[in-house]
Parts: sequence; C-alpha cells; structure tokens
Amino acid sequence: MIEHLRNIISNLTDPENKKSISIFFIFGFLIIFIQLLALIYKINIQLQIPTVQTQAKLELINFAKEKDVEKRKIIFSNSLKKRIYLWPLEGILIDKNIQDFKKRVEEVLSDNFSKDWKTLPIHEKRFFLEKTVGNIAIDLKRRIRDNFFLPKNENEDNSFNKNKISSLTSHHYTGSSRYSWKGYEKTLLYFLNKKDDGKYILFFSSLSDVADKTNFIESTFLYVIILVLSNFLITYCNYVINIKKQIEVNKKISILYKKTEQKNSELKSLSIKLAKFLDPQIYNSIFSGEKELKIETYRKMLTVFFVDIKDFTELTENLEPEPLTKLLNEYINEMSIIANKHGGTVDKFMGDGILIFFGDPKTKGKKVDALNCILMAMEMREKISVLQKKWYNQGIPRLLKIRMGIHTGYCTVGNFGSENRLDYTIIGGTVNISSRLEALAELDQILISNATYSLVNEEINCEEKGAIDVRGIAYPVKTYLVKNKYSDKERDRIKNSFSKKTNGFTFNLNLNEVNKKEIEEYLKNIIKKLQ
Repeated sequence: MIEHLRNIISNLTDPENKKSISIFFIFGFLIIFIQLLALIYKINIQLQIPTVQTQAKLELINFAKEKDVEKRKIIFSNSLKKRIYLWPLEGILIDKNIQDFKKRVEEVLSDNFSKDWKTLPIHEKRFFLEKTVGNIAIDLKRRIRDNFFLPKNENEDNSFNKNKISSLTSHHYTGSSRYSWKGYEKTLLYFLNKKDDGKYILFFSSLSDVADKTNFIESTFLYVIILVLSNFLITYCNYVINIKKQIEVNKKISILYKKTEQKNSELKSLSIKLAKFLDPQIYNSIFSGEKELKIETYRKMLTVFFVDIKDFTELTENLEPEPLTKLLNEYINEMSIIANKHGGTVDKFMGDGILIFFGDPKTKGKKVDALNCILMAMEMREKISVLQKKWYNQGIPRLLKIRMGIHTGYCTVGNFGSENRLDYTIIGGTVNISSRLEALAELDQILISNATYSLVNEEINCEEKGAIDVRGIAYPVKTYLVKNKYSDKERDRIKNSFSKKTNGFTFNLNLNEVNKKEIEEYLKNIIKKLQ
C-alpha cells in the first residue's frame, strides 16, 4: 500500500510529466473546496448551538438544583472547562427581606476568591457591591414580594417544554447583571431557588463577554489548521513541479551564461588583438555597426597628411636590423598616439612613411579637420625633436629629421578589395598632392597647400612659398610653410587687419589702432575721387 502511494506521488511530482501540473492544481483546489465546505458546515452547526450565556444559565440551574455536593463539584469542574464559573458550592441562604445580602456575598467572595478579591481595584470592588449586588438585591426582593413562585405541586411539564429550558418553571427565578473584574466586562447570572422549607438559596454564574468569541475560535481552529496545511501541500507540490524545475533550468542557464561569458571574453580578447591591425576610428565604427564590411566607396572632402624620415634609406644601410626595428617601431608608435589624440585616421605605414587623413569615418567640419591636422603635425615636430636626442644618446650616428605635407581636397574613400579581403583607404589627386608636398618640404618643415591654408589662415601663422607642379594636376599648387599657431592677441589683430598692395596702391588697416570715423571720412573722399 505504501509503495503504491509512493508510485502515485512520484508520477505526480515528475517534472517531465506534462499532466502533473494540472493534476496537482485540480487536486489542490479540490482539497480547498472540501475544507471550505467543512468549515461552512462547522460554522452552521456552531450557530445552532446555544450561546455561552445560555449554556451558563443551564449549567447554573443544574448546579443549583443538584442536592448532592459531590455531583455539584463535577458540574462545577465541567463548567470550568467552558469558562463558566459557578459559585458558591453551598449557595447563599437569604430571607424574604434580603437582609445582610451584600455582606454575605462579600464573605463568599473572600472565602472562594480570596486572592482575586483582595487584589481587585477598589473602584471595581465598590461597583460590584453597590451597583451589581445592590441591583440583584432589589430585583430579588421585588420577585419575592410579588410572590413570583408558584406552589410546589404546579405541573412543571405543562408550563414549559422541558426539552428546551426546563429551568424556567416558576418555583425558581434566574436573572443577570453586569460587573467589571480586573478590566474585563463580565455577566453575572444568578439563580434563586425556593426550598421546601420556604427559605431561599442563591447561586451565581460568572462568564466573560469574549467567551462566545473564544469558543468559536477554538471550534474553528482545527479547520483553519487543516486549510493552512492543505495550502502548504499545494505550495510544496508547486515547488516540486514548477519551482524546483525552474531552479534546474536556472542552473542550466547559469552554466550556459558562464560559457557565453567565457566565449565573449575570448572574442573580446580576439577583437582587441585584431584592433592592432586597424585604426581606432575604423575599429569603433565597424564594431558599433556604423560601417558595413562590404566593398563601398564614396567621395568626400578630406585633409590628407604625409610624413616620413629624411634619408631613412641611408640609415638602414648603416644600422643593424635590431636597433633599426626598435627605432622605427618607437617612431611609428609615438606618431600614431599623436594622430589618435587629434582625431586622425591612420591609413597605412609605408616603411618610415605614414599616411593619415582627417574627415572620415568621422568629421568635425572641413575647417576643424584641417586645423586638427596641422596641430597634429606641429606636435609631431615637437615630439621628433625629443626623440632625436634620445636616439642620439642610444648610439644612432646622426640626428633624424622628418618632413610633412598637407593638402585638403576631395578623395575617394572607403573599402577597396575583394569579397574575401578589404582595405579601408583613400585614393585620388589629393593624396598625390599631399605626397608631393611632403617630398618638397625641408627638414622638420610642414608644407601645406593653398586649399588647406585658406581654411586655417586665421589660426595658423604661415609663410607663403612658391607654386609647385604636380604630375597629373593641370594647375600649379600654391604652397605655404607652417610657422606656428597664432596667440589670442595675434588672432584678434588678424581678424581686424586688412592689407592690399598692387601697382600704384598700398592699403594697410588695423581697426584696433585707428579712429574709425576719421578713416570712414577718408575712404569716402577717396571713393568720390575714384568716381
């Protein structure tokens, strides 16, 4: 039998059993439904049971009418379990005039409840004796005076239904009053019975107002516990079927996540290694999805920069490969750092030559791109002077010098190559002009074209040089030699200065130094004469 039950539970709790979830939910709802029905039935039965006060009245009558003291003690004990207190055991004898009633009650309380009576607050003790007992005395006196009690030979069964409340026959009387006992509001029932000798004997029953509620809670407590346990069973089954299965799934997901993280780490390491072969701007644009890896070219305004080391070929003949390689790598590394700093795209390394351009894949505008290119070239010139001394101290036989050329114009830029291999680069006449300018530059000089100069002449101090012819270019290219960057004061002077010189005419004007109104009148007079 036990083994059979185990097999049933095993089948129901099997995570692979697709029907197990629905079966357990149906089973759980069935348990709850049954328990609710049982609870409703219990409440219905409980509502049909007499209240505690009615029970207390019945117990009090049985207690008072019982002549055997031992049996009366049994009734007392049984009533105590129901929170009904019957007292006193022998009753209180009273006469028709209810004389010394308060005194007798107080004596009974002192004898039967000595500890509680002594510790009872004075105001509650006074209220009990003066109000509660006083009202009972008045009520009893009125009943005795009105001759409420019938003769003993009156047929009790004809007066009332004995099956319901046999205590209400007219040779005795029950009543009730209220009192407070250590903060609890209570009801005091009293039963007055007329003895055969014509004397009266009085009994009391005390119960708390919360007795009905307490009994109701106790009677429904078991059903509440069963309901809670049923819900616990359902929750546990849900854990076995769903949560436990989900935990296993989460463990598998965790393992898969760790493997994915490991794979991502490997891919990240690989991408970092591959980034060494790409310019940072190209690398970022590819991995961010801005550029697609396909054959694609377009025309764009770029500023192109060439740099190389003067007489490097001669150096390779006089220097061993190891120190030469170290020198070349250090040179290229330092130049690349500066190029990245200013936003240049390093296209390629050609021995000691480096091709860099500004304006793609990201641009800040042709003026800013051209200015950044020249600022980069000037910083490279400063850096190479530091490297020259370092290399000379390391045994390089002579100081190395560089030359640089810059031109701005339209180029074809993009991915060139095949479906299997692509090369991001630029081509066009602008590249040729830039290379030609670099070849014509003197040692540590930056030679730029007129197209570049026109974009930076307000920021960079340049010296005009002669025009040059470039193979494949139909027109001569005017060149300028980069000196330095203007200071703020010099930049302001240039913006406010005008000059013009031609045959028979020389004009120089600095708006920061002249009287503008005076010059305006002077120019008007000149215009009139010209007209």
